[in-house]
Amino acid sequence: MNTNNNKIGFIEFHNVSKFFKTAEKQTEVLKNINLTINKGEYLGIVGKSGSGKSTLLNMLTAIDYPTSGDVIINGEVINNLNETQSAVWRGKNTGIIFQFFQLIPTLTISENILLAMEFVNIIPKKE
Repeated sequence: MNTNNNKIGFIEFHNVSKFFKTAEKQTEVLKNINLTINKGEYLGIVGKSGSGKSTLLNMLTAIDYPTSGDVIINGEVINNLNETQSAVWRGKNTGIIFQFFQLIPTLTISENILLAMEFVNIIPKKE
């Protein structure tokens, strides 16, 4: 890996592939994805249902791992983290609100987001 921070993207996918296996078949969801997103850049991910958008986001947040390849964020290969390390990493580095997961209805959107940050002591309680 290149250690020159000016050349390392904030988010990188290196030859990322993902397969799901069932007893009957193997389904290739992502195939050799190479992607660099630098700090400050915005990216839209579009595609039809089943094209791998959610799988890509799940790998970006260390919820899922590639079958092959590396997901690198700020120079750290996150797909090498175990489940506990991934949970801690997610709490400190990223956040995602799922469209179909139920938020706590008595809290505002901001409070729902802050609650997750509070669980990992990111924000002091007084703030």
